[in-house]
Amino acid sequence: MSSLPLSSKDSSVAAAVPGLPGHTLGFIDSPSACVAMVEDLQDAGIAHDSILTFHGPGGLGSFIKLMQNFQWGESAETMLKQSQDELRRGHVIVCVRVQSHEDATIVAEISNQHGGHDVTHFGMWVDARLT
Repeated sequence: MSSLPLSSKDSSVAAAVPGLPGHTLGFIDSPSACVAMVEDLQDAGIAHDSILTFHGPGGLGSFIKLMQNFQWGESAETMLKQSQDELRRGHVIVCVRVQSHEDATIVAEISNQHGGHDVTHFGMWVDARLT
């Protein structure tokens, strides 16, 4: 099985995490679907260094560390709980830095094409579930 692009185990979470606000968080059920999704995101013009994935046992610890570094609202608390469940089931968390709601919508559409789900856009003023 090929490795996922830009995983939390490959780089420092602090250096790789997309800046806030302006990112999406979502889930995809298999590493192979994640690899295909990341390729399509890049084909759509999203830079590789704007994409961060969390998977496996190390991914859970790194994701929790990421969430502790920021002050999040109620929707992010829900996202953290869901993220823990998703990772325990062997799924992948995909976090993508975006510049606008339109970019977030593109990420959600591409994610959906690969079986991604529960994509949320964390924007400047509002958090919005996109899928």
